[in-house]
This record gives sequence, C-alpha cells and structure tokens, in this order.
Amino acid sequence: MRYLKYGIVAIAAAGVVTGCSSSPKVPAKEAACNLSQNAKPLSTPGTYGSTFDGSITLAAGTEKFTSEPLTYAQLMSNGPATFRLLWSGPINTTGTFNTGGSQPAVGQKHTFLTKAGKFTAVITAVPVNTGGGNTPAVIDAARCEYGGTTDVDFALNGTGSGKWKGVKGTGSVSSKFWFELPRK
Repeated sequence: MRYLKYGIVAIAAAGVVTGCSSSPKVPAKEAACNLSQNAKPLSTPGTYGSTFDGSITLAAGTEKFTSEPLTYAQLMSNGPATFRLLWSGPINTTGTFNTGGSQPAVGQKHTFLTKAGKFTAVITAVPVNTGGGNTPAVIDAARCEYGGTTDVDFALNGTGSGKWKGVKGTGSVSSKFWFELPRK
C-alpha cells in the first residue's frame, strides 16, 4: 500500500511501507522544513524517488539488476509499486518486479518476471530497515530531504523458467526512497 495522506507519507518499495509524521521535537536544522500534518512532498523531478537495486551470486557469475526510478505519480498511487529492472551478467535481460505491498519477511516468496523467464526468490534473513516507521531518516536537513532503505537477502532454489530454469544462488536487494518536503 502506498499513499500520501493527512500527516503521513507512505511509500512502499520492496513491500516496505514507511511513513513520515511531524514530531514534537524538531532539530534546529529541520525547523525550516514544513513538517505540518498537511505538508505534501515536492513533485518536481529530483525531489523524490525510489529505486530497487541488487545482485545475485550464481555459479556462472554475478547477475546485477537496477531499476528505473519511479515517477511521482507511481510513488503516490494506491497500488503496489512495479519497478522496471535491467539485468546484466550471465543472464542479460529486462523485466519487472511488483512489490505486492506487504512488509518483507523471512520465508516470503517474490516472483521476478523477465524476458528470459521468471524465478521465485525466497527471503532468507530478517530485512534491515533504516529510516522506517513513522520517522524517515534525515538525508539533508537543509534541503528538507528525508528517506529510508530496506535491505533484503534472498535465495533462488532453481525452480525458475526459461534461462532461469535450474538456476540457484543467493542475492540481496536494496530498496530506497527519498522525498523533499517544502520549506516553511
């Protein structure tokens, strides 16, 4: 679930829902930022974003994937985020990943769809969140920029299709988001 609503900015990436609400104790550097309950992130390019990048260690080498940044409309939509991915390594391809909108958890499965076939990744460790919950991390107080990261480890068990059939390996993904709030 991703939404921009009264007092809360929620952006899901890799199934991570993160929010921002005003805090009674605002550090001096952040005093110029509009942290009121009706503040909305700026919507000009460069003032917001979300990425989904990682790699998989395979017997044939390392497969890396990077996402195209989501647009403001995609970030603020009500459905799960869908990232377009570019894969490079032993299996060069393109594809998509739909976050599904739920928090990642150990044992959870996610399917990656690519032009070279599909595979399912199983989360193998407790995801590490930075800047999550109700208070995203301050990235740059002078610019009123906030954000967060979720790092997830996973494994492929060889049940894929196409070029992914029989492929086993371990990987990690880092899902990041950031946004700027207006100044007072």
